[in-house]
Amino acid sequence: MPSDPRRDAILESLAKVQDPELNLSIVELGMVKKVELSGQAVHVQVDLTIDGCPLKGQIRQDVTQAVQRVAPDLKLDLVLGTMTPAELNMV
Repeated sequence: MPSDPRRDAILESLAKVQDPELNLSIVELGMVKKVELSGQAVHVQVDLTIDGCPLKGQIRQDVTQAVQRVAPDLKLDLVLGTMTPAELNMV
């Protein structure tokens, strides 16, 4: 299936978002689980490293700004989850 240029642009923008505690890209850390375009919306799932992350609000704001920077016409549906222990071991 061919790559979607809008999805690619969103992922590229998200790659500039850093985990505030680890100072690494949320894409590089494997925190971005889904970027899916559907009509005039983009569904993004980001799994945080810990449940109840104290910097959840900052990450939400940074992800929102990153998506809006490259796709201001799309409605963002952002879901924040939590990484599994196995996923954390890979970080």
